[in-house]
Amino acid sequence: MQAIKFINHASVLISDDSSALLTDPWYEGSILNDGWNLLYKNREEDIIEVLKNTSHIWISHEHPDHFSVIFFNKYRDLINAKKIKILFQKTKDRRVFNFLKTKGFDIEEVKDGLSYKINDNFIIQIERFGFYDSALIITIDNKKIINLNDCIIEDKKVLDKFAKKYGPADLLLTQFSYAAWKGGKDNNTWRLKAASEKIDRINEQAESLACKNIIPFASFSYFSNKENFYMNEGANSPIEVKDKLESRKDNNFNVIIMRPLESHNLNKLFQNEESLNFWKDIYNNINNLPKTEYKKIDFDELQSNSEKYQRNIFSKNSKTFMYFLSLIPVLNIFQSLNIYLYDMDTVVEFSIFKGIKKSEQKNYHVEMHSNSLNFIFNNEFGYDTLTANGNFETDRIGFSKLTKSLSIGSLNTLGYKFSLSLLFNPSIYLFFLYMLTKVSKNLENPYD
Repeated sequence: MQAIKFINHASVLISDDSSALLTDPWYEGSILNDGWNLLYKNREEDIIEVLKNTSHIWISHEHPDHFSVIFFNKYRDLINAKKIKILFQKTKDRRVFNFLKTKGFDIEEVKDGLSYKINDNFIIQIERFGFYDSALIITIDNKKIINLNDCIIEDKKVLDKFAKKYGPADLLLTQFSYAAWKGGKDNNTWRLKAASEKIDRINEQAESLACKNIIPFASFSYFSNKENFYMNEGANSPIEVKDKLESRKDNNFNVIIMRPLESHNLNKLFQNEESLNFWKDIYNNINNLPKTEYKKIDFDELQSNSEKYQRNIFSKNSKTFMYFLSLIPVLNIFQSLNIYLYDMDTVVEFSIFKGIKKSEQKNYHVEMHSNSLNFIFNNEFGYDTLTANGNFETDRIGFSKLTKSLSIGSLNTLGYKFSLSLLFNPSIYLFFLYMLTKVSKNLENPYD
C-alpha cells in the first residue's frame, strides 16, 4: 500500500510495502535564535516508532525547520542502527553533507534533476530553487507527489517550465504562510498581503501542476519571541487556506489538512474532521503559547565578538576587494551602519572595516536587541536568521544598508566569496539587488 503520514511542520513519511522516505524532520526545539517554535511538539516515543519504519530521510535545505541538528544528534544511534540513508542535494559548500558524514551518518548527495531509486517502484528527483532550497518529486507506483516545501517560485514561466517537466501531480505539498520579516510592527498591511499572496501562489501551483490534491504544510510553527510575537497576527491558519482555496470558482482539487501522525492511503485521501478541530484549537490558543525573551549582552562582549566576526569574514573574503567595492557609490555596499540597541538604550556604529563603537548619533538605520546583533557576530548565517525571525525594526533605506553590510556571512555559508572572481559571476550580487527591490517596494508602499 502507498501511504502518506504527516509527522509535523514540513515532515511527512511517504511509504510503500518495502520502503519509507521521511522528509525534513523537525520535531522539537526553539530555532532561529529563539525566534520560532513548533505549534505541536511530538512525543519521543512516537518519533522512535516513525524511525523504526523509515528507510530514507530527505532534507530539502539547511534552514533549521528542515534540517534539525537536535533531531540528528538525539536519534543518531537509532538512525545508524536502522541503516537509514540520508539524502541531500549536491551543494557547492557541502556543509550539511560534511556535518552529517562527520557524525557517522550514511549520507548520499542527489544530483539536481537526476532520478534516484528508493526501490524499483519508488523513484525520486530533486530540483533546486534559489541558492539553497530544493523541491522533491516522487513517483511511487502510479502516483506523482510533488513536495515544494517553501521553494519560492514567483515567476509563472519558471513554474510552468517546472510543471511541464514534472507534472501533472496527484498530490502537492506546499508551504501555506509567510516565514520571514514583513516590515515591522506597524506594517500589518504587508503581512496580510503576504498571507493572501501565499494562498494565490498555492492556487497557481495547483493549476500549473494540474493537481488533484493539496496538503498545506511547512508552516506549523509560530513566531515565539517576545520581539516578534506580533507577526502571528497576520499569518495564515491551515483552516483559512483550505476555506479560501476551496471557495474559488473552477478549482478541481481537494485540500486536505492533516494532524500529527495521521496516515492516509494515497489512493483514498480525504479530510478528517478531527484534524480540522485539532488545528482550530491550537490556532485559537496561539496568543497563550509560550514566548522566549532575550538577555542583554554587554558592550564588551559585543566588541569582542565583533572582532571575531571581522577576522572570520576577512579569512574567507578579500578585504582589499571589499574595500574597493565600498568606494563605488552606485553599489553602496559595506558602509557604516548605525544600530539602536533598545535594551541598552544605545546607538552603536558598526563597520566591517573598523568594527563596533558606541555613537553619539541620534539617528540610526535599524533597531534591534543586543542579542540579535551578537548572534550575527557569532554565526555566519546570522543575517538570514534575523530576517527570518523578524526581531528588528527598520525602514526601506535601513533595510538596504543592513543587507549590504551584514549579509556577506550568508553568502559565505553558501560557498560564495567576495574576491576578484565575483567580477565574472555577478549574478550573486544581482540576486540580492532583486530581493532588496522587492522588500523596498513593500516598505515604501505598504498600502499598495
